[in-house]
Formats: sequence, C-alpha cells, structure tokens
Amino acid sequence: MGHGIGAWKPENLCRHSNRFGPEGDTAYATRLNPPSGTITRLGPDLPGAQEAGDPRAADLGDAV
Repeated sequence: MGHGIGAWKPENLCRHSNRFGPEGDTAYATRLNPPSGTITRLGPDLPGAQEAGDPRAADLGDAV
C-alpha cells in the first residue's frame, strides 16, 4: 500500500488584505487557481504548502 505526499511552495501566498498580497479578489483567485488545480489533479494523500506568507491564506486548502 502506497501513499502520495506532495509539497508546494506557492511563493509567499498572502491574502489580498495583506500588504504583500495581490490587489483584489480576482488577483487573489488567480494566484490560487494553478496550485489548487495541480493539487486536485494529483490527489496526494498528504498535501503540504510552504511559505504561505499569511496563516489566513489557508484558502489554498479549501480550494482543493
């Protein structure tokens, strides 16, 4: 029995309310789409994200 493990570095993913985050909801959603699509497609048993930049940026987990 095998398990899939994946780690992604979304390059300082911050919510748009953070001064380092993208400006506006549309720009923020654009930052979430590529990694969430890849994570969903690969379907790891244990996904992880590095350098999220903002603990409230857990939207990536919600998007998969």
